[in-house]
Amino acid sequence: IDKPKGQAGRLELKGGYNLQQAMGLAGDSRKYNAFRVSCKTLKEQDKLTVTLLSSYAQRKHQFLAKFRDNWPFNDFVASYLRNHVQYTKKHASE
Repeated sequence: IDKPKGQAGRLELKGGYNLQQAMGLAGDSRKYNAFRVSCKTLKEQDKLTVTLLSSYAQRKHQFLAKFRDNWPFNDFVASYLRNHVQYTKKHASE
């Protein structure tokens, strides 16, 4: 499955898409949430670690094999890190 155009987590009107829907997991929150948990371990990791964790995610969540270049994993991590940075900046000023 090819990666959709746009950025995960953005509104469709702004050129984005819903990652869970794009992965075909709109009706399977258990599987999607298990995938999300395994991705969150990537914060502040080097490239080799991210590559190893990407491979780990593909082994643990075999449904990822149908996605070209493991794009759901990469998009989720990018979205998570963007949100984490925004959260950190917001709470640093408090």
